[in-house]
Amino acid sequence: ALQQDYAAFKADTAAYEKRDQQRREFRPLAHDILSSLVQKDHVTNEDLTTLIHLFRPDPPHGLAEKYLSTLIPFPTHRTAYIERLKALRVGGYTAPGRRKIHSLSDEQLREVHELLTQAFKVKDAEGAGALCAAYDAKRVPFVTAGVYSPWLHYIQPTLFPILNGPSLAFWKKQG
Repeated sequence: ALQQDYAAFKADTAAYEKRDQQRREFRPLAHDILSSLVQKDHVTNEDLTTLIHLFRPDPPHGLAEKYLSTLIPFPTHRTAYIERLKALRVGGYTAPGRRKIHSLSDEQLREVHELLTQAFKVKDAEGAGALCAAYDAKRVPFVTAGVYSPWLHYIQPTLFPILNGPSLAFWKKQG
């Protein structure tokens, strides 16, 4: 059934080509933005809200300058990211599950920062699973698997699947 579903998806050339374009064009940029973010000493509620808006399915042309001004601390990186975002023909993989991250404590923000930082260092699926399980046990509100899994996927797509409503429904259908 899984192979048939994938073959049907590939046969729908427009949908497959868009997803492949996102993989080739958007994912590397999202990876680089996240890499710059974890170089900051800490993340803020606004930083996390920015990720939600920058990584949505529509190309974030008009949002690039507005959001990257606070997210990316290095002006030369920020300018390069703005230009790359403006040149995109596609956006991210997932629609935002929420509009805003707010009211997280400093400790909760440290937990999210650590999750993102460690995601770059994970070497295998076992480590990826352990990282997510440890983070989930902390029960940080708002930044749950449906929100953070696309971010981790952009960091290391071979280790972190996207775990949102549509993907979970797909896996449930597969049995």
